[in-house]
Amino acid sequence: MNVLKFNYKIILFFIGIAFVFPFIVLGHGLGASYEETVDGYKIDIGYEPETVTSESRVRFNFSISNEESNDEVMYSDVWVRINEGSQTVFASGIHHPEFDGAGLLYTFPKEGNYEISTRFQNGSESLAEVTFPLEVQSAGEDTATSTPSLLAVGLIGLVFGGLLSFIFMRKKNV
Repeated sequence: MNVLKFNYKIILFFIGIAFVFPFIVLGHGLGASYEETVDGYKIDIGYEPETVTSESRVRFNFSISNEESNDEVMYSDVWVRINEGSQTVFASGIHHPEFDGAGLLYTFPKEGNYEISTRFQNGSESLAEVTFPLEVQSAGEDTATSTPSLLAVGLIGLVFGGLLSFIFMRKKNV
């Protein structure tokens, strides 16, 4: 009986790791990321969803780390500018909070090719700056990706956990 309980805990542990591991590896949830190294800094701008469409919200996360040590670099603000061609559609400074990283929630007004420019500041000192292109698709286009949604993963985990509980509780009562 004790062997069955021991195996039960090990099995549940590995099942839990199997469901959590993909989210740890992805780092930015189920979105995408733009990474570039500039002047000894590694800049990582994550965004979600991976396929950006007009009239839907996009979450941007900004981080900067030391290229060699990979340690997070302290910064006070990140300045963000979004251009469509030569027209600036958004520009603002975003304060870096004490906990978690700086982030931005933005809705692109229409489809097109945009440039996202970011400059990391520590007070009045400019640390590093990058610009990257971002294609925004029409809201009506098919944006299905191979990445499962969080709801689907949660439902699969719930069903699988319920099935395992039923099996192990049935064995315990026999």
